[in-house]
This record gives sequence, structure tokens and C-alpha cells, in this order.
Amino acid sequence: MFKNYIKLTFKVLMRRKMFTFINLFGISFTLTILLAVTSIYTLMIVANPVQPNLSKTLIMNEVQFSDKERGSYSSGPAMPYFIEQTVRPLEKEAEIISICSRGSGTVTIYLGDKRLDINMKDTDENFWKIFSFKFLEGRPYDKQEIINTPQVVVICKSIKESIFGASPAVGKFLNINNKNYKVLGVVDDVPAIYLSAFSQVWMPYNYVSYTTQVKEKDYISWSYQVLVQAKSRSDFEMLRKNFKKEVSKVKPPDNMKEAESKLESSFEFTFKSYSDRSKSQFILIAFAILFSFIPLLNLTNLTVSRIYERASEIGVRKAFGATKPNMAVQFVYENIVVTIMGGLFGFIGAWALLKGIDASGLMNLGDVDFSLRVYFYGFVVILIFGVISGLYPALKMSKLQIVTCLKGGVK
Repeated sequence: MFKNYIKLTFKVLMRRKMFTFINLFGISFTLTILLAVTSIYTLMIVANPVQPNLSKTLIMNEVQFSDKERGSYSSGPAMPYFIEQTVRPLEKEAEIISICSRGSGTVTIYLGDKRLDINMKDTDENFWKIFSFKFLEGRPYDKQEIINTPQVVVICKSIKESIFGASPAVGKFLNINNKNYKVLGVVDDVPAIYLSAFSQVWMPYNYVSYTTQVKEKDYISWSYQVLVQAKSRSDFEMLRKNFKKEVSKVKPPDNMKEAESKLESSFEFTFKSYSDRSKSQFILIAFAILFSFIPLLNLTNLTVSRIYERASEIGVRKAFGATKPNMAVQFVYENIVVTIMGGLFGFIGAWALLKGIDASGLMNLGDVDFSLRVYFYGFVVILIFGVISGLYPALKMSKLQIVTCLKGGVK
């Protein structure tokens, strides 16, 4: 039976080529946009090649001291003393804890008469355990090198090619701020949308300054971001609870009375404040519904029109014993075939769109590929499209009388 459905479906599609084109275009365009947005969202929030465990990583990105009675507030990145007092106690409960500079600063290197602005990030040794960088040459620095030989760096591929050309870079020196840094490793370029990982040059944090500030209980340096990789997402609540408990024990600077900070998920970190998160969620959901609803209506209307054009066919089939369920299944099946065809074009279109965005330089996405989750949700969307857009026309068709159909009096 389904073999006959397929044959009939393709004959109907080829009968009105313009209708078929509009249907396929609407579906494929919608899925192209939705899949592209979902893929970018997944890279930023769920997982990416550099940070496969992004969805189970918490981030401490900001510390705030306040005296609400006087209306005094001071906020910024975390300080060494604050980190050691609040985050280090979580080491037994967390899988990995890493400190790094918040964001990446910019430094300028001059190569003869050529100026090169590069992004630079300070990290500890655990940074290389949380992230899965692809090393093309060499290796990352370890704890002992941070303590004993702080003037070492890891650089990205594009910087290596700009400075050292095609020759190996490991063991050579890079002059930054009038200091020579030994290159230990070269990694693939990191897309800028990987917020916590992105940089072009990575170097050890200032261990001496860090430990000195901890010993002196100093709040001077506002520099760091802390990454806490949990053993599983189910540990988030426990880690946050214990972190909040440790923060409550901290004695703020003399001119302040309260200390505040929080461990944010990757989504919270990307869409900062609560109001911004709510607004972003609303925009994303509204965007998805809008782009799904328009082609759904379009496909439904075109299917209804196609049914009325086939009134005589419906009348004949009913006259020869076709039941309402048989007819309904046929029309739903036709719609599912159309949506699956449009979905295949949508997958291809999304892949091409993402590659085009990356190639154009509008957004550095890196080596983007669809995850199985994206494929699965995309396929679910396709099936929902097909079923919903076919049900209403099928119900309309089931109410048509045989005599009315044969007379061509359907309106």
C-alpha cells in the first residue's frame, strides 16, 4: 500500500510544479535557519570541539562587594584571595577547577614594518585539561613551568604562520612587551564564539603575584575567571550551595559589608543578567515558533487547495470503496514525503550557510558539523511539519460528499 502511496505522491507533486516548489522552498528555508541557529547555539552553550564538557561547566565570572546602606558597589573579575577562599574548597566535589584571565587582552607585536595585534590570555595548568585543544606542535605548559619558567607560551596556527611561516615554531621565541617568550606548543585556531577558550596566545598566569596576594589577603587584582567542571550536571546544585556558603564567610574589603558572586552555567554566562536571559529565551522561542508557523500555514493552505483540485479523484476513490481513514492516511503521507524532501534540502542549506558565514569572516565558527542531537531534533521538526500540515486538509477531505466531488462543485 505504501508503495502505491509513494507513486501517487510523486505524480501529484509533478502535476503542479509551482506548488511543489513553494512547499519545498518554505520548508527548506525554515529548517535552514532553525538548524543554523541551533548549531551556533549548541556550540556556545552545550558543547564544541574545544570544550566537549561545556554543558557541565560552571563559571565564576564576576565578584561584587557592596555596602547597600551607603549605596556603594564595586564589581569586576575575581581576585586571587577571593578564589582561594571560595572556590578552592570545592576541589573535592568538582572534577577540575581552572583559573584564567577573564576575556583576552590585546597586545601588539611588530614584525619589521608590519604591526600585528593579537589576543592573549593568562591560564593555569588545568586550563588545558578542561579544554580539548588540538596541538599541531609541542604541548601545553605544566605546573612546574608556571612556577619556575613563566616566560613560555602556546600560540595558535594563524599567529605561528604570520610570525614563523611554514617552519616549526616550538623552541623559538616570541617577543611580547619587550620580553622573549619560548613557544611550547601550537594549536588550531579557536573560534571567538568559544568565549572562555578564545585567544591567539596563551601564557601562564603570574604565579608569584597570585600567591603573594593570597598570603596578604589582598583585593587589589581584579583579573580572573574561574571554570569549575562538575562530575555531572546533577552536581550543579550542590556546588552552587557550597560555593554560596563559602562566599558568606568571606570578609569584604574595609569599606564594604557584603560579598556576592555566583557560579553560572554556560547559558547564564552567555546571557548575563536574569532579565537578559529571560529576554533571550523569549526571543529564541519566538523566533523558532515564527519560522515554524509560517511554512506550516503555507503548506496547509497549499494542501487544502490541492485537495479541492483533486475533488473528482477523491469522489471516484470513495465511490470504489476507499474509506475515510485510507484517504486521510494518503494525504498525511503525501505531506510527510514533501516535508522530508524539504528537510533534506534544509540540512544541506544549513551546512552551506554555516560554512558561508565562517568563510566570509562575519563569525568565526571553526570546523562546524551537526551533532546527532541537532539531526534528531531537525528530523522531529520535519515529522511534526508533515503530520500537522496534513491533518487539517485530511479532515476537510473526509467531509466531502461523493456526489459533490463528482459534480466538481467543491468550493
